[in-house]
Amino acid sequence: MFNPTTNQRRIIPREKKLAVEKHRAINIIFDPSKSDHYMIVCVLVYDKKEFRFKVYSSETGVWSETGVTFRKRGVRYYFERGVLWNGGLHWVSKSSGTLCFDLDNKRLRPVIPHPSTPSVEWRDICYFGESGGDLYLIGLDKPQAML
Repeated sequence: MFNPTTNQRRIIPREKKLAVEKHRAINIIFDPSKSDHYMIVCVLVYDKKEFRFKVYSSETGVWSETGVTFRKRGVRYYFERGVLWNGGLHWVSKSSGTLCFDLDNKRLRPVIPHPSTPSVEWRDICYFGESGGDLYLIGLDKPQAML
């Protein structure tokens, strides 16, 4: 881990994983208004259908198993684009809604559904992020209509 503002480096120990698991995404969580410490949430995929979550804490210096699993049901979440908001790490999908990993309790929260749209699936997600304490999702269901 390298912090370019302080020019400090820290070696993160490898987390132990099963041979059948693969890294799907790694997200770093850091909120300097709350703490100098950070967390890393590693999303692992097992058997192409089940996702597991491991968490590294810079405060303790160890990886922890969360015991949390999520079964993929034809929905693709963008695990590599997690957004920190309201105490959770949120991931968006084009068709279902947002999935949230509660950072304090190390568990998944219920999915927040997308607002109703005329189409079944959004074609393009233009922005997913936090601003001013609110979570925003900007998506297009018919990008060609924008021309």
